[in-house]
Amino acid sequence: MRVVQQITFEAKDDAEAIRIAADRLGRDAVVLSTRPVNKGGFLGLFGKPALVVTAGILEEDEPKKKEEPIGDRVRAFQQLLEGKRDSFPVVPPEGRPSGKKETDESSVGESEDRLELSSSVATASRPSISREKVAQAYGKDPNPVEERENKNLSDDVERIQRTLSSVLERLDRASVSDDGTEKPPEPRLAPSSRDDCRERWRHMLLEIDMTESFVDTLLERYGGSLDDRSFVGWLKDSIRAPFRDVISALGGSRVMFIGPTGVGKTTTIAKLAAANSLWEDRKVLLATADTYRIAAVEQLRTYAKILGVPVEVVFDPQDLKGIREKRDVELILLDTAGRSQRDSRRLDEAKELYEAFAPESVHLVISASSKYRDMLDVIERMGNMPISHLIFTKLDETLTLGPVLEIALNFDIPISFLTVGQNVPNDIEVASPDRLVNMALGGGYGD
Repeated sequence: MRVVQQITFEAKDDAEAIRIAADRLGRDAVVLSTRPVNKGGFLGLFGKPALVVTAGILEEDEPKKKEEPIGDRVRAFQQLLEGKRDSFPVVPPEGRPSGKKETDESSVGESEDRLELSSSVATASRPSISREKVAQAYGKDPNPVEERENKNLSDDVERIQRTLSSVLERLDRASVSDDGTEKPPEPRLAPSSRDDCRERWRHMLLEIDMTESFVDTLLERYGGSLDDRSFVGWLKDSIRAPFRDVISALGGSRVMFIGPTGVGKTTTIAKLAAANSLWEDRKVLLATADTYRIAAVEQLRTYAKILGVPVEVVFDPQDLKGIREKRDVELILLDTAGRSQRDSRRLDEAKELYEAFAPESVHLVISASSKYRDMLDVIERMGNMPISHLIFTKLDETLTLGPVLEIALNFDIPISFLTVGQNVPNDIEVASPDRLVNMALGGGYGD
């Protein structure tokens, strides 16, 4: 990268710096550096803080080859993913057939073989490479490898047989009493009463940080048998997460993301942009109204450059009208600045963006590591906009998911996505009741 045009100027804050850079150099301007200074005052005292900003336009050192446009690179990357999936066995999701159907319906086979972003991605096993392919890659005969593995397998079988014999011998000794007579079998415990089951479930739900009042209400609301399978099934049926793929979970072609600061909105948007452009081959446009943080704009631009998708910076709500009317775009993802739910002025600005953008869906992003009362406060105070979906992020950063489960059971807002890490685009999945309940009751991410 090289700088083809550069300017230096003063600004009072990050937002003004981005605005001035765009006015003087155009929408492709990039802030290269900022340095805080004090302006005015007396002998260096009582000065007002300001920024000395250096901005410029960056250009590639070598022009891109005409035979390798962005679209071809994206399709090549998708083919690479599909080729890896076809070469390595992956456990299919429950209820779907493994492999391609041997029929003439090629379109059905292609749709089944297509790499999807769904809740089953998180539970699929890792692909494995056969030893023959490894041997061939290094130019070696796989037979020696097979011989060594057969010998190791024989040793393992012998070791297991010795262990089983030892265990059976101990069991035989344990079943005989000291006087040589056979011991009677241990009596089976009677099944626990409903009160015992209720108390056990109450203790379990409190242990995962659900509020005591809600746990009591939940157990009273449930009228069936309190055996584990029935109660867990009822919990799953009570959660709204009806989506099965990334397109339906987004809820439209113009999608707006809102939420407090630090919940991971920008990273989540990048994951969804990657999933749609690489895996779904859709024409995606990224837009950001987070002009309060230079880092946020540059972060989204970096993701957009890697993915080969356009990005627009929104300085005024009226800019969204032109973005909304673009005809060569299939999906627009709008990032907004993080707002404290207690900052009413900032929330009003988000409402102006909503009215100008007219999104088809609004996703409220909430961190799973937040306390339940904080989650509740965010939903209630940001309710001045019609929230259509919930996204829970950072499920890997908390030990208990009781608050997430409580929000899911308390509100009739469908849950669209769950994120479980920083990796783009892999650490995101379409939310499902099974996944959410199992993770919450299992003690958190990874169970």
